[in-house]
Amino acid sequence: MISGEGSEIDEQREDIVLPGPKDVILVLLLWFLMLFYLMPKGEDWATHYFILELLGDFFLLLAVWVIVCLIRRQPLSFLGLKWPMVKGDIWKGIGLGVLLNFINMGVNLILTMFGFTIPSDSRFGILKSGLSGILGFFLIVVILGPFVEEIFNRGFVYQAFKRRIGVIGALIVSSLIFGLAHFPLGLIMVIEFSCLGAVLCYYFQKKGNLTVPIFAHASYNLASLIVVLISHGFGSGGK
Repeated sequence: MISGEGSEIDEQREDIVLPGPKDVILVLLLWFLMLFYLMPKGEDWATHYFILELLGDFFLLLAVWVIVCLIRRQPLSFLGLKWPMVKGDIWKGIGLGVLLNFINMGVNLILTMFGFTIPSDSRFGILKSGLSGILGFFLIVVILGPFVEEIFNRGFVYQAFKRRIGVIGALIVSSLIFGLAHFPLGLIMVIEFSCLGAVLCYYFQKKGNLTVPIFAHASYNLASLIVVLISHGFGSGGK
């Protein structure tokens, strides 16, 4: 059974109207419509990755802030944002992300041995543009992305569903939403990130804040970036 500090926070807010599944559905619908409208027709979406990611992340942050802080009148701490961050949780998150990335690489290796094809992440093609592409990718995928996605998926979605369908149900729903957000990268990526989301949900519920999930997510993405840079030689004359 999953338990932790998160459940204690809930007990203190039984009399408060908190964000619910309808809020999540509304935000996801508007987010999807916005990206669908902005998605260039007949072009590879990866070539416009930076601007789409920035707009998508900005929209999610704005929507969550409006619903949680303005409409529901909750502090940002409701989303699991706690300050100052505990140094031990920061290092635990970094170590967890690296460990999960190595596990994922091992699973992918086993799958290839059994004849499965692991699709390459089309976003990594951006790295071929040189130092500017590498820095932009780092800022979005390692810094901004983990911060925004953890606020939305764990701090907002998970907590919105937890009161209606319980911890396990909310973990499954929020993890699937997290995985499906990576659908353009392929089905295997959906499964991979759904599993990652489930682990991050567990630590969010256990700790009651987003420190471990944010740093685990960031170090997971950073490890992937480093592996790709080394294996393909991007930024050093490689192709």
